[in-house]
Amino acid sequence: MKFKRNIKNKISKIAQQIINCDKNCDGVYSNLKEGVIPRGLILETEGRKSNAKGCIVIGINPGKASKFEKNYYREKYIENKGSINYENLLFLWENGWKNKKPVKNCQYFQKLRKISNGLGLKGPIIWTNLAKCQNQDPPLQTIRTCVGTYLKKELELFPSDWPIIAAGREPYILSACLCPNHIIIGVTHPSERSGRFDDFFDEDNILYKKFQINLNKLWDGKRGEAIWLADIRKKKK
Repeated sequence: MKFKRNIKNKISKIAQQIINCDKNCDGVYSNLKEGVIPRGLILETEGRKSNAKGCIVIGINPGKASKFEKNYYREKYIENKGSINYENLLFLWENGWKNKKPVKNCQYFQKLRKISNGLGLKGPIIWTNLAKCQNQDPPLQTIRTCVGTYLKKELELFPSDWPIIAAGREPYILSACLCPNHIIIGVTHPSERSGRFDDFFDEDNILYKKFQINLNKLWDGKRGEAIWLADIRKKKK
């Protein structure tokens, strides 16, 4: 699927709505003036194959903003006279700021790219979350509000034969219920302290063959199946 300008425009429109969200949901935090913004909804095409099948990666919500991120967004808030633009978020994603690495190079994204590539999904990636504001454990009602307001609109932009990679058990369960037409591949969250995410890869950082599932077997042309990737490991023992 080649991305036309109007799709990118639709992504930008939803992303700007997310940044400007004023719902003030329970259990999560955002404050543009302080540089803490709702984050996510990135279409990654750089370094990806435009003619290959892509995927959608869904996490639960953004991690705690780093000091340099907050400083960057505070500066943009002042420059933009009381607002932060989606283009500001994309700049930080792609370029970093003041000798800090681009957000796209963070371990969370690098590790999940390895899953995508190992499964043969080398096309564009949509990076998003169930909830957009930061908190370690957003309340269920907050997730429901955010999913209903934003995520459902996002998913409508992309073909149902694009698999969803769900980072963590909660995104896996909710994605499986929300998106019966997609293949859902659940994986251990990359930052889980147990380190079990690394068990998917051999010493050369290549996805073990036993996890390189045939996605065609999980898709009947209209609907997809849900699979927790680590369960394959258990079956192989």
